[in-house]
Amino acid sequence: MAAFRRVTYDAIFGEKKYLRPGEDDDKLLHLLEVDSDIEGYDLEEDELDDGVFQEQDTARGDIVEMAIEEENVLEENDEDNDQIEGLDDEIVEISTSNEQVQQDEYDSEDNVPLKFEIQDNGDTSLERINFTPSDYFSKYMDDNMFQTICDSTNVKYMLLHEKPLNLTLTETKHFFGISILMSLLKYPRVRMYWAKTTRVYSIASVMTRDRYFKIRNHLKIVVDNDISEHLRKSDKLWKETCLSLPRENVVAVDEQMIPFTGICGIKQFVRGKPNPEGLKNFVCATPTGLVLDFEVYQGKDTFLDNTAKDLGVGPSAVVRLVQTLREGSQIFMDRYFTTIPLLEYLLDNKLHGTGTIMKSRIPRSVQLTSESTLKSGKRCY
Repeated sequence: MAAFRRVTYDAIFGEKKYLRPGEDDDKLLHLLEVDSDIEGYDLEEDELDDGVFQEQDTARGDIVEMAIEEENVLEENDEDNDQIEGLDDEIVEISTSNEQVQQDEYDSEDNVPLKFEIQDNGDTSLERINFTPSDYFSKYMDDNMFQTICDSTNVKYMLLHEKPLNLTLTETKHFFGISILMSLLKYPRVRMYWAKTTRVYSIASVMTRDRYFKIRNHLKIVVDNDISEHLRKSDKLWKETCLSLPRENVVAVDEQMIPFTGICGIKQFVRGKPNPEGLKNFVCATPTGLVLDFEVYQGKDTFLDNTAKDLGVGPSAVVRLVQTLREGSQIFMDRYFTTIPLLEYLLDNKLHGTGTIMKSRIPRSVQLTSESTLKSGKRCY
């Protein structure tokens, strides 16, 4: 066991043993030279020399010592388990009767749990195993998206200057590629990418400086004249919602602050946040942190078109963000969002909701378990 660290236990992966990088390289090489554990595998004839067998004998000795120590540990654990099994049988007999009483009380007509059929989430992760970075980017920014940006930018330039910009699809892609590269190099001034002393060939050779600034100053993703006056006033952030991501059966809804100190009509200040000043954003995300949908808060009129606008801002944000989820999905949230009317609304739409709730949002007729009872370990059913 000298080649391994102390055995640790992980709640997900169980027992884990780690080699020390650098210190255990030689011992690891010896272990790799031992006969394969695969049945029917034989060494080549030219490997059957004395030197090889001497090295392998040393490695086998280390493995035998390791196996003996592990076997002793397993035997001790088996003895402990035999002593505990008798106690487990007694505990099971006692707890079974209590569980039966609790189950009989729960299985009444008034306490029938709602069960919704959970549909397949349409996971496409296997299709993305061999994806390159450009493949991932094209998954969300395809040619249709670039063509829309190209057309909208051309329209804006024509309306402002009464002459064509002649922006093409390829040139639009070059513009975004240059912008991404700039975000990695992080020059203090944009003009430095074309300056003689700090020139970046992969940028300057693709697009001239003046052309880049002209596109950037007129960049649009929507034609303003196609947007109704009502939508302009109610939604200042016209956007295309990305629906290509597979929807998980378990999601969380929360708020986040997008740090921003500039001038913006929808900027908020939320005291107590790590970044209190910026754009307030409601997010629906998977357990791995992947954002499925979001809604930027634009004031009290953000959810005017929502069918559940009477529930309040927080609950209305939940209703807006779960519109693309399948029946039977589980939504987790904190006390800012959770209300009893919201949970009833979710159940009516065959969705499960779980979250902490403020005491002021609970009817006074409902008697909650006191903190002293909870601390004593007692539970109510």
